[in-house]
Amino acid sequence: MGPSRFAHLVVAVDDGRPRLQYSSPVRFVIESDRLSDYVDAAEFLNKSKTSVVVLQHEYGIFGGDWGKHVLGLVSSLTKPLVTAGRGRGRTARVGLSAMVVTASYWGND
Repeated sequence: MGPSRFAHLVVAVDDGRPRLQYSSPVRFVIESDRLSDYVDAAEFLNKSKTSVVVLQHEYGIFGGDWGKHVLGLVSSLTKPLVTAGRGRGRTARVGLSAMVVTASYWGND
């Protein structure tokens, strides 16, 4: 069996307190409270070589009431979407910054 041709890129969601410095494979950073960033991330993913987008939802990560800003990404996305969600207690909401969207594709980028 030869080397794997599976690759991925990550879209990170950042709460901006303080802004984190990401390394590869992060290719796009969403500021959690900026709705336009979610739409821009969807456009970025739509133009990429990705074949599927995996959205990991953990309560408290996404901006807007009850995290509704993520709908800007979901409604603008043209790639197939797989979602995984989980929740924690309220205290876990404070200071959350996480890499939550992984787009996978076959290639060498």
